[in-house]
Amino acid sequence: MRSSIPFLLLLSIIFTDPQAVYAYPTEVCGYIDRIVDGDTVWIVVEEMEREIPGVSVGDLIKVRLADINAPELGTPEGEEASDALYRLVSSIGWDACLDIDDQGVFDPYGRVVAILYLVSEDGLVNVNAYMVREGYAVYKDYPNEFGREDILGGDTAEVPEPRDGDDLTIYIIFLLAVVLLLLARRRVFLPRR
Repeated sequence: MRSSIPFLLLLSIIFTDPQAVYAYPTEVCGYIDRIVDGDTVWIVVEEMEREIPGVSVGDLIKVRLADINAPELGTPEGEEASDALYRLVSSIGWDACLDIDDQGVFDPYGRVVAILYLVSEDGLVNVNAYMVREGYAVYKDYPNEFGREDILGGDTAEVPEPRDGDDLTIYIIFLLAVVLLLLARRRVFLPRR
């Protein structure tokens, strides 16, 4: 029985539903089409959890990151903030989900106001919190449903290190080696006498 515990743990890792990791209030998911600056992006909507007036699947929407303010483009700080957001998205991936402001949905400029989450292998990364925590933007309490805890609270995943294909290949080979070792220990490959 004891030797089967590592095998069961291995199976639970392999067959865990990745959606189970996401305990965040996301309402819209899709991918980032382009980055405007340190607090604004364009997103293509692929899935919606609920109906949101003015937003449909297939839309390209301009999203303003809720309750943060990055310096304006054209300044060295603004360029640095935009570059930091680009590096973050490039290292984690372009898949994203939004928690959209329920009070107003849009700001006065027609942008969807939301907390932006990047989809990583370890969960969702709160981009709004990352930009403030790393000093590329400041927290600003604009009139919307979000509070300081929503933007900067404790539910932000750490930013994972970028992974390339070689790391994934090594991980798969390691898992296969463990399975083969466990099977060999149980003498599955040898006929029983």
